[in-house]
Amino acid sequence: MKQFFAICIVALLVGVGVWGFNDPAWRSRLLVWPNPEPRTETRKASAPETPSTVIALGRLRPARNIVNVSAGVGDRLGELSIMPGDRAKKGDELGLLHSHHLRKLEKEAAASQLAEAQARYQAESILADSRIESARLAVQQAEDTGHSVNAQLKQIEAAKKNRDLAEKDLQRLKNLSSRLVTDQERERQELVLSKAIADLHAAEAEVDANRKKEEAARTTAALSLANAKATKDQVLAAIPLKSAEINAELAELQLAQSLITAPSDGTVLEVFVRPGEFISQKPILQMADLTEMVCIAEVFETDAKRISVGQRAQIKSDAFKPPYDKQGLTGTVARIGRTIGSAELQGFDPLQPVDRHAVSVEIKIADKHVEQASSLINLQVEVRLKP
Repeated sequence: MKQFFAICIVALLVGVGVWGFNDPAWRSRLLVWPNPEPRTETRKASAPETPSTVIALGRLRPARNIVNVSAGVGDRLGELSIMPGDRAKKGDELGLLHSHHLRKLEKEAAASQLAEAQARYQAESILADSRIESARLAVQQAEDTGHSVNAQLKQIEAAKKNRDLAEKDLQRLKNLSSRLVTDQERERQELVLSKAIADLHAAEAEVDANRKKEEAARTTAALSLANAKATKDQVLAAIPLKSAEINAELAELQLAQSLITAPSDGTVLEVFVRPGEFISQKPILQMADLTEMVCIAEVFETDAKRISVGQRAQIKSDAFKPPYDKQGLTGTVARIGRTIGSAELQGFDPLQPVDRHAVSVEIKIADKHVEQASSLINLQVEVRLKP
């Protein structure tokens, strides 16, 4: 019976001790016991404490992020010429959509229509230019008729002089006495005058007629030239050259969209769609540039003041291959975030507080450790930021 009571008393003391240690108020009193009250005597200044290492959780990812390669929703994947782990350069062809053959035929048809429209446009343009040139020549000929009119005007001047001279001669004969000039001579001179007047009238009539012909020829030639130009514009406008060019360009773009090309240099990480499957909202594949790797660490807001750019960091995880599973990877702080947010990474300690706030810290992994880090993208790791 005495042993039983002794065991009960010991168990009670142990339980009280455990409860007291877990209680924050009692634990703080126990840590300062047996002198709970601060001393009043003057103490010497102690040496400054050495800053401790900041421990945080992080995740490995490529420095230039992961690129999702997608295509038009509703189409099917025809071919895929690349697999996870393969490298590609920007612009390299990675695969074809099922509609590629149809898009290729559409491009050839659009190119043929464009060539026909261009040939027709060129032929009609040449024919219209020849008609315009003929109309211009007609205008030139109509203008050249003015030279003949000028020559006829000179003939009119000569006819007027002949008329005036005949009138003078007749008047002189009339002034002479009948003994010096016979009536026959006067009549003959009157005939000469009449003929000169008739020649003048004929020349004037001919000039007037030629002037009317010249004006009519000029008007007709000008109308023919304007008609030729309008006909050229009308014929060329009827040729669908612009729409053929747009259709050819559209067919080229649609053919390019039926090709799956690499948007940048990188390595294929995952393939989500296989040949024959319909393409949905999810990407066909993911790729990333693995020449540079970083670790995005979530540092508690209270520890952010102890972090600086260029600070050394050690990244540890049991998932690393030997000897990195023991010694870890190394890196330096490249960037410190400016905003505080809720921490997304959770550790394995069930007693760890859930409502945590942290700042994002980007750590550039050393070049010699990039290969190891690139084989475990998105791995959650432990980061030790040394002072």
